[in-house]
Parts: sequence; C-alpha cells; structure tokens
Amino acid sequence: MAYDYKIEDKQQYIRVEISGERIPGRAIKDIVPIWAETLTVCREKKTNKLLAILKLTGEVTKTGSYNIVTLADRYGWDRQLQVALVEPEKNNLFTETIAVNRGYQLKVFANEQDALTWLLGE
Repeated sequence: MAYDYKIEDKQQYIRVEISGERIPGRAIKDIVPIWAETLTVCREKKTNKLLAILKLTGEVTKTGSYNIVTLADRYGWDRQLQVALVEPEKNNLFTETIAVNRGYQLKVFANEQDALTWLLGE
C-alpha cells in the first residue's frame, strides 16, 4: 500500500489521517481499502461524523475523484455520514461537488479547525 494512515476515535467523531505519495493509476487501489476500514470503524463506534485529513503528495485526477466517490456505496459510505475532508494546499472542490450531487454529506476544507467547526456544528 502506498499510503500510511492512522484511524482515531475522538469520541464525537472518527479522525483518519492519510499520508503518502499519489501514484498515477493507483488512486482507487490505494485509497479504497483505507476508506473501507475507516467506515467500518465509524459503524462500529456508531458515529456519523468523520474528519479525514489528506497529506498526500501529487495531484488527484478528476477521473480518480469521480471513481472514488461513485464507488463509495460499495465500500460502505452511508449517506448519513458527514465527512469533513481536509487537504491543505489542494483545491479538491471537484470531489465535494461529485459527492454532494450523489447525496453524500462531504465538505472540503483547507484546515482542520474549520473542518471541525463544521463537523461538530460549533
């Protein structure tokens, strides 16, 4: 697996931090198992709030974003789940648009504090 990751139970939400190098042509193969495991933890902990921090080098392609989101139900992404996606230095609004158009609750942020404010409704 090209990525390192850590999943943490923060009581009010689950936090996953994913780091590594994006390798062209491997976006789905590398990220989907991590999303699947993270979403399993969300179900086990009975939480519908997820903070995802992406510290990935390289660019996410529009095709990669599209494929990851359109496959989301296959790896357990429930439409009740709220996802705050933090990817500093990247403009990942395309992913947000795809997700929202498919009925998912996902919002992209540049920093963790803004993401938590939205996720926790503070």
